[in-house]
Amino acid sequence: MPAAIGLRFYQLVARRLRDRDKSPADPTELNVDIPTFLTRFVNDRLEDGAVSDEEKERSYYFEPTETYGVGSLRGTINYGTFGYASNIRNGKRKAIAFKRKATDVEDIPLYFDIWCPTRANFAMIALQSIGGKSCVHLVLHEMQKMFEALNPGYRLHTLKLMGNDSPASLFANAPVKTMTFIRHNASTDSFSSYRNGLAKPVDIQVTYKAKRGGMLGTLRDMGGTFSENDTGLILFEGETYHEATAEVMVGKRRRPVGIIGPNSETGTIDVSETITYANTGHPTFPTIKKQSNEIMQDFFTRLTGT
Repeated sequence: MPAAIGLRFYQLVARRLRDRDKSPADPTELNVDIPTFLTRFVNDRLEDGAVSDEEKERSYYFEPTETYGVGSLRGTINYGTFGYASNIRNGKRKAIAFKRKATDVEDIPLYFDIWCPTRANFAMIALQSIGGKSCVHLVLHEMQKMFEALNPGYRLHTLKLMGNDSPASLFANAPVKTMTFIRHNASTDSFSSYRNGLAKPVDIQVTYKAKRGGMLGTLRDMGGTFSENDTGLILFEGETYHEATAEVMVGKRRRPVGIIGPNSETGTIDVSETITYANTGHPTFPTIKKQSNEIMQDFFTRLTGT
């Protein structure tokens, strides 16, 4: 089964430090405005300028393939892991195909889209995840540090646009029709009579669905119906789960949105069912671009009312 493909969206806004009204900074106040900064940020982090975090044993570099305006670029981020040795085996023959050294970097291509709308005082960014793997925190942290170094007295805010836990969420009051909870590698004692003696664990999925014309609640409401225990598992009606998603109408279709899950990442929009997978197991560029564009345009309309 192909790995799940998710997209996370953020609004990028510059604000003056200690400014209580939280108004976006006028571009003329900045040493380097947002579109110019974003172009520089990407171009400084191409393959020759790859960023390496030795403490986290992670790296990344940009590989832009399209430029469609000042500061507006899309392409892939090559997200790497290193710091440990491993054996890469052939899936069918089980033979070792490659012995990875601790100094080798395993790169995963992840889609990105940075859009600086004309006449807007903010930018938007879409960042892909695959199977829960994402470089969101690494990239956004570096972005904020560089912006603030170039613009003393100002801060670049990265506002999550989807998620029940985000004050900037545009869909906090969106109606939820379906809610799904997932538990991975669960014990199957209660299911043993149907399993013909198989001993492998299974994933359990429990779905709650509102009747026609009704809803379970808003996205914000649903996020408050359960909690996490000390191990990070979701507690709901006496049972524990690893993930929870809610279906919300966004980008002209209902899409699963992460309420809580691995690494407590909320607001991830699952586009696995609407993209085409290449034989590499990664999404084809045109199909993930199409989904990202639809969702980003929806966000822009809600932000600006146009």
